[in-house]
Amino acid sequence: MMPTMRLILTLLTTTVALTACSSTPDDGRDEIGAGVMCEQFIEERLVSPGSAEFQPAGEYVVSGSGSEYVVSGHVDSDNAFGASLRSDFVCTIRDNGDDSWTLVDLTGLG
Repeated sequence: MMPTMRLILTLLTTTVALTACSSTPDDGRDEIGAGVMCEQFIEERLVSPGSAEFQPAGEYVVSGSGSEYVVSGHVDSDNAFGASLRSDFVCTIRDNGDDSWTLVDLTGLG
């Protein structure tokens, strides 16, 4: 096989392999967006929202199907006495499909 043809085949094979590895199915779900929106709903309910420190959104446990998401995680924030506390939460949220989200349920903020 000619060196030019071998180079072309190698480049083509590498391109196809890299494309296959980097692509993810686009099922329309936005798990990171769901985590970020849950953070906003949670901050609205905290005594000291400015002190809130959430785990990275990519580390949330997200489940659910269709447009509904269940996001589990934790937030560290100050209580009314200024003490920092960690609260685990479970946030159920719905993507309305029009750049708006609805909070369905939120538990664990004590």
